[in-house]
Amino acid sequence: MRIAAIVTACLVAPWNVASAASLADVVRNALANYPAIAVAQSNRNVAQYDIARARALHYPTVDLLGTRRLAGAASNLAQPRMRVNLWASGGIEASVEREELREEALARRELETREAVAFDAAQAYLRLLRGVNVLTAARRNLERHEALVRDFESIASIDVGRRYDLVQARTRLEQVRLQIADNEAEIASAREALARFYAPPIPANELTLPDPLPDPGPGAAQVVLAGHPSVEAARRELLAAQAAVRVARADRMLRVDVESTMGKQSATQLVVSWPAFDLGRGAAEQAAQAALIGARARVDEQERLVEEQQRSAMQDYRAAQRREAVSRGQIGLAEELVEVYREQFRVGRRNLLDLLNAFAELSGAEITYETSRVDKSLARYRMEYAQGRLATHFDRTSP
Repeated sequence: MRIAAIVTACLVAPWNVASAASLADVVRNALANYPAIAVAQSNRNVAQYDIARARALHYPTVDLLGTRRLAGAASNLAQPRMRVNLWASGGIEASVEREELREEALARRELETREAVAFDAAQAYLRLLRGVNVLTAARRNLERHEALVRDFESIASIDVGRRYDLVQARTRLEQVRLQIADNEAEIASAREALARFYAPPIPANELTLPDPLPDPGPGAAQVVLAGHPSVEAARRELLAAQAAVRVARADRMLRVDVESTMGKQSATQLVVSWPAFDLGRGAAEQAAQAALIGARARVDEQERLVEEQQRSAMQDYRAAQRREAVSRGQIGLAEELVEVYREQFRVGRRNLLDLLNAFAELSGAEITYETSRVDKSLARYRMEYAQGRLATHFDRTSP
């Protein structure tokens, strides 16, 4: 048994320096360093500069004009020119509003990204924990089968007629070893997934279930859309699309500017422009109208997705609770069944297949219990993620 424990530790833990970290440490590290969050923050910063650019259209612009005569009677000139808008049919105001709404939408997308990163990091940690717990349960099953094989090796050395029992026991033993090999592969894959969010390897014996979140209240089954980052982002994108339509429409209407030049041919003049015929501006307005239709559809789709996620998360949590409760009781019954069958097998009232099947039932109950404990925790985190507030649990200073 000691050798089996050493082998398990070697297989589960990687061959480099490991560090202890809780699920909260992993998630907080991901929220602080994961690239997707930096991308979302960068997009929001760009949007803030776009707001400044749109507001700048209200202010004068100054440029330098220069001409040089190549032929004819024109004069060589170099003079500054100032231009300020007086009226743009509401286009500038609509442009500022559009960029502000885009920035608000991107702020919600940043929150959405943080939620996704927090959940993915928690899921990766719990996936590794589930794999380690399942491997531990499988190792206990392996020890039971190895002890049985050793007994039959001793019996078969005396009674050759019992070799068929030895072959049957060895066959089941190899099946258990194959299951363990699959578990080890799952653990290796889970470690690679976790390394995306937390690079230092975590020792298997340091993996623990996180402190449970408070149980969902009586109204947890109700769908809540208000305040969800994904829904709020889609709604602001819809408002931005409506503002974009106003910008495109104003671009086809009257514009009044004051233009002043200084120098030898200084002048101040009122410039009125109206694009009476411009197919490009008309196409731009039609494109904005088409984008508005898509924005409305995205709001509807996002609301439906969030509703589905919240309902599914609640069902997953309840199912995991039931599996945990049932499997906990099943383990005790399966252990009792194994002991009864073992005694009956010794006196010839049960055959070997009955005992092996009892081993399988006990192992199945142990694995179901271990997975359901982790799945229950994961489902509770999924509930918070579906409601758009998972990351806030890790923004607090409490562990």
